[in-house]
Amino acid sequence: MVKKLFQVSAVLVTSLAAATGWAQDAGGAFRRPAVIACNPSGWTDEARRYELEGTTVLQYDVDDDGRPSSVRVTRGSGWKILDHMAIRAIESCRFEQTSDPQVVRAGLTQTYRWKLADNGQTPVPAALVASSCQPSVYFGAFLPVTGNLIRRADGIAVRFLLDEGGNTFGMKSEETDPAVVSAASALIKSCRFTPAMLDGKPARGNMYGWLIVK
Repeated sequence: MVKKLFQVSAVLVTSLAAATGWAQDAGGAFRRPAVIACNPSGWTDEARRYELEGTTVLQYDVDDDGRPSSVRVTRGSGWKILDHMAIRAIESCRFEQTSDPQVVRAGLTQTYRWKLADNGQTPVPAALVASSCQPSVYFGAFLPVTGNLIRRADGIAVRFLLDEGGNTFGMKSEETDPAVVSAASALIKSCRFTPAMLDGKPARGNMYGWLIVK
């Protein structure tokens, strides 16, 4: 998928969700600790290059020093790189240090919605040529995806880049088994793609999707 070629800017929409299990008592409502500051490092070059988007939901605690602790992913984006970006972002935050019993410091949640900003260009995305992929021992098909990945149990997520001729390079997988990664790379290389087009000319692009496991 190439939604935005030559992307130069990015927007991170951060949603502070209410912590689960909060209650009220006679003294008033419990509250989350106030945020003093956050200094997230933002997008990695790789996430920007592959134009990855998605939503990561984290749960975390706040320790006595106002630092996030026990950060864990409760709903992944489908891309480990985006989830790691979210973890780094929340770990950069500092919260108020308080002994107020109404401040809840455990089981806090935060949602990061990773979305690239549109730079005004309207490229025609690269496309898979139908029935062009060669048979694979491991995989039955490659299914390109546009937008956010929806987790599925019968596939592994892959992403790759394409040059002006529609040739693939830089394939990466969420799988770690070397044999599976090698088979995934071989299948993607066996497929044919039409290149992305910008202003009527072939351009570099990217694509991601699911390799369906047999």
